Amino acid sequence: MKGATSQSRRDFLGVSLTALCGGALALNLLLILGLLGLIGYQGGRFFWQKDLLEVTLDDGRKLLGEVHDGEVAPPAEPGGPERPRLQMRLGNRDLTGGDFQWVDEPAIAARAFPADAVVLERLEWGNFYGRMVELRDGDRVLASGDGVWSAFVALHERKVATRAA
Repeated sequence: MKGATSQSRRDFLGVSLTALCGGALALNLLLILGLLGLIGYQGGRFFWQKDLLEVTLDDGRKLLGEVHDGEVAPPAEPGGPERPRLQMRLGNRDLTGGDFQWVDEPAIAARAFPADAVVLERLEWGNFYGRMVELRDGDRVLASGDGVWSAFVALHERKVATRAA
């Protein structure tokens, strides 16, 4: 009798531990799929273009760029109010000298999401954020108005071919 009890106990433990290992394996597979989903989501967010925001400040300046972050800045003086602010990617390093700028939200007079604003990825000086008004080669105007895009596409194809050669 003692051998039969010992055998059934071993069978019970074997089945229990097998089920426990199967459950742990299922949990690990679920965690791996969740991690891959998180990596895919964050990777997609990184490469997906954000909407362009144009803010008009109290002093009349206009800034066009992507909102990358927001925070509440500590008070400028002890006991003063905290200041919410936005971190905007302005690009155009050839004009501004930097890629990002903090903008205090109370200093924003107006916000707009302009439909005619564009982002062009460049090889140097960061992204271009702006509007396609004219296409120039030095002082010579190659196109303006509605013809800018078609002239830009043709010029871009020529430049890509030249660079590849």
